[in-house]
Amino acid sequence: MENKLTNQTISGGFIFVIGMAMFTLLGSNYKKPILFGAIYIIAIIVQLILMKKIRRGSRSMNNKKWVNIAFIFLGITCWASIFIGLNVLDNLNISWILLLLFVGLHFLFFIPANENKHWKAQIIFVILLVFNALLGLFLYSNQLETIFIIDGLIKMGYGAYMVRVTYKGRTCHE
Repeated sequence: MENKLTNQTISGGFIFVIGMAMFTLLGSNYKKPILFGAIYIIAIIVQLILMKKIRRGSRSMNNKKWVNIAFIFLGITCWASIFIGLNVLDNLNISWILLLLFVGLHFLFFIPANENKHWKAQIIFVILLVFNALLGLFLYSNQLETIFIIDGLIKMGYGAYMVRVTYKGRTCHE
């Protein structure tokens, strides 16, 4: 039986779960995001295990290069966001909004990494995430929960879309 999951299906599921996890930050839980962090770490581990299990052959050099660039970019910008928000501006809300902005931007690197057939949807996904973060940064940084809700809904919508369009299982039309 042919494997019905693809890397993009698994990534879509991961993004959906992270979208749901955004709701754990509500009610001032963003000040100590223990549950969010735990869900994120578990989701990454499950994603890596599933991707390794379905991988046939080795990854291309192009894929490795772009994935590495994505995570280096994410690591550097996340640390910079925390430093700027907490140490320079003394504002936790700005740290979170900058984190969301750079998380959104890092998805751009996965387009060439995966020779993504769904690049148009991914561009729209990135634009929506970045727009939400920029609105939050410039217009409503004091309404962090609104930013989390919108970010979570965007991620859930895109994640569900990716699972739907990349899963190679039966459809209701068969």
